[in-house]
Amino acid sequence: MALSSALYAAVTGLSALGTGMQTISNNIANVNTVGFKAGRTNYEDLISQNYFSGGQVNQRGCGVKVSSIQSMFTQGAFMSSAQDTDMAIAGEGFFSVRNNVTNAVQYTRAGVFTLNKDGYMQDPSGNILQGWQMSIPKPGQDPVRIGAPMDIKITVLNAPPVKTSQIKIVTNLNADDKTAYKYKQDQLAVDYATAKAKIDAEAARLTSARAVWYPEPAGPDYPAKPSTDPIPSPTGTTLAESSKPEFDQFFMDAFKTTFGVDGTGYSNLITNMRVILDADGPVSPAARAQGWMTQTDYNALVTQATGQMESLAAAQGEAAYTRAYNEKYPLYYKELSGSVQEQWQIEGDGFAAAWNAQNNPPIDTNNDIHAEARVIYDSLGSEHKLMIYYQKNPVMENVWDYIITCDPTEDARKDGNLALLFSETASFSGLIQKGKITFSGDGDDRHGGVIKDIEAQNLNLGLSKMSVIQKPDTKSAESQLTQTAAIGGYYNGSPSIDPTALKNSGIMYEATSRTYTITWGSTQARLNAWTTRYASWCSTQVPVRDPEGPDSITRAQNITDYEAAMAAAGTPDPMPTANDWSNLVPGNPPTSGFTVVDSLGNISYIPINDVNYAGPYQFGSGLTITFDQDMLPLSFGTPGVDKIKVSTSSEQTAWTDLKPKDMQDGLFGFDVAFVQSASMALHPPYPSGMPTLSQHISFDMGAKYNGSNPKWVLDEMSTTQYAGETSTAFSGQDGFPAGSLQRVSIGEDGVVTGIYSNGRHQALYQIGLTRFLNPWGLSKEGDNLFSETRYSGSGALNPPGYGGTGTILANFLEQSNVDLAEEIVNMIVTQRGFQANSKTVTTTDTMLAEVIEMKR
Repeated sequence: MALSSALYAAVTGLSALGTGMQTISNNIANVNTVGFKAGRTNYEDLISQNYFSGGQVNQRGCGVKVSSIQSMFTQGAFMSSAQDTDMAIAGEGFFSVRNNVTNAVQYTRAGVFTLNKDGYMQDPSGNILQGWQMSIPKPGQDPVRIGAPMDIKITVLNAPPVKTSQIKIVTNLNADDKTAYKYKQDQLAVDYATAKAKIDAEAARLTSARAVWYPEPAGPDYPAKPSTDPIPSPTGTTLAESSKPEFDQFFMDAFKTTFGVDGTGYSNLITNMRVILDADGPVSPAARAQGWMTQTDYNALVTQATGQMESLAAAQGEAAYTRAYNEKYPLYYKELSGSVQEQWQIEGDGFAAAWNAQNNPPIDTNNDIHAEARVIYDSLGSEHKLMIYYQKNPVMENVWDYIITCDPTEDARKDGNLALLFSETASFSGLIQKGKITFSGDGDDRHGGVIKDIEAQNLNLGLSKMSVIQKPDTKSAESQLTQTAAIGGYYNGSPSIDPTALKNSGIMYEATSRTYTITWGSTQARLNAWTTRYASWCSTQVPVRDPEGPDSITRAQNITDYEAAMAAAGTPDPMPTANDWSNLVPGNPPTSGFTVVDSLGNISYIPINDVNYAGPYQFGSGLTITFDQDMLPLSFGTPGVDKIKVSTSSEQTAWTDLKPKDMQDGLFGFDVAFVQSASMALHPPYPSGMPTLSQHISFDMGAKYNGSNPKWVLDEMSTTQYAGETSTAFSGQDGFPAGSLQRVSIGEDGVVTGIYSNGRHQALYQIGLTRFLNPWGLSKEGDNLFSETRYSGSGALNPPGYGGTGTILANFLEQSNVDLAEEIVNMIVTQRGFQANSKTVTTTDTMLAEVIEMKR
């Protein structure tokens, strides 16, 4: 029985060591397998047979068995690779892959991946790598993971364009800069105070003037005296004294001056004055001295005294007007501009007035105006350039103004007339937003020069209008001297400005500028002058040419030869045409004016080339433009011969104050619209239905509004005002054009970044790593794959470097962790053990043979 047990024990040893040899041979076979983890055979003895003797337990062993074949998850060495999609894990964790047949998720340490024809990142067996899709970040922000883990599929081989939704520009503005464009910052306050003070002053003028007596045209009723009694008796009817001593004095002074009368008659003139009919005259000197005069004399003196009374009333009215205006103007001005807080609301166009799309360049930059360009993209991937201009505010301390603009020829927004901006000659084409940046200065902040507040206003296209009228006419200058044209554009507020309503309306200010141009010329006169020069040239030719061309050379050929000769001589002289409106007069253009009629019917004259602010005017009824010959320093020429052409334009800009409710992500934004092709904007006429691309863009200076204290929270990097050169620390945007994928790059954090032909690096996916608390409980499935079991438990998928996972090394592969020398040693030890067990079998067999021989 004992020999039999020994034999069986030896057999278990042979079996177990055979398994151990198999593990060793498998390790050696996979010495070059990427990501392979060596196995180790663990042995344990079998249960022993017990028997009792001598008061103790005696146990006889029954052999050995394999308790486990344990995978050794030690780190393998790294091997470099030129393949961008090859990866190695430095540390704990497994790549998660989806089996392309069963859809089961399995795990591997082998980082050999490629892209298949559909863009999936797969291993050599076709299993698809798992990870998270990444977001497209805002400028200055990092991409983040989106949703649940999914197949990594690089489908953005030809990346579609993404329109810009946010720009971020962080700049240091030189605190020592001066103000370049010193605009009139309080125009609205001036207009308001002027309009209101004029109303009060005019009322004071009328009140004062009415206080001065305006006599009625007819005096008291005087009875007619018979002609037979030319000199009334002293007891006759006298003229009553007037109600105004000033008039009486003017009358007596006129009587004295006219008739040279002095003495008793003059001193008692008012009480002794007598009037006789003209037919009863003349009046003798003696009677004149007693106050007698004819009706004609009386009327003349009344007229003279009345004129003096009117002059007195006008003088007193003007004095009252001046007193009232000087008294009221400061009060009204203070009402609207009494604090720095209100300065933003009264300055009108402010720094934006420096922009004029009709100029090239639209704004005159110098060392004190900082310009920052930022290329953005529309939904088709076309480039557009935004320009942000900064300058120091001329009034407010520690405040910088900025404006955001685009190329006027690409600005496809529509004004209040629903006309494309770039198709007009509007000076505000391309003007998008204006704003203020208030810096902390030397306050209680940790340090000065950081953003304390931001204000912004967007161009209000609903109220901003541009109108152009051209009225070429073949009528004579005589009939053209007065032209009337109603042009678009209006201020739709009340005739006078209510400052409280203004500040609460959100429509902050509307400025109106108008330019009227007269181009004049005399087509006939120019043709006559040209004909004289042409005929003179013909007379110099050999043979002499007939200007009318009856000879062998036609008139058309003569003209062609003349024009060619003049051009060759450097003095081109083409023949004038009927539509030639050339300006013949050198020097300054003519000046004229137009008449504004407001809603109350008030009429006022404003010169052309004037900048008229909204103030007291209401333009809903249109403008009447009158070219008055008396106002023109230029003669139009001979009526019926000379012709004129009138061009008028009207432009109005309005601004809307942005509030926190208008913000997105704590940032002020603006709307832009571009033509689909910039070349379309360069070739008029412009179709009314031209397709445009619109988008909303937020402007980030490194500060976001949150409404608490402080209301503006600064990023790690934000716009500042420090002494030193103005410089841009960061400039970015979140749009990009179309591009094709060139290669992918994988970072230690597992982020798969696509590198495109347009130079953009876009984070596409982040690879996940799965970590198990008991990786030895995983089941090997072949193909370098493991599957979870109830012994391993569920794995936790995390980004590389989180949850105990390692990091990813791109362009590396993890080699097998099989130590060949160790395996050879283990093989020798196992072989010796196997030999010994086989010897045990043969020895036991011999012993059993001896036992059998004993029977014989």
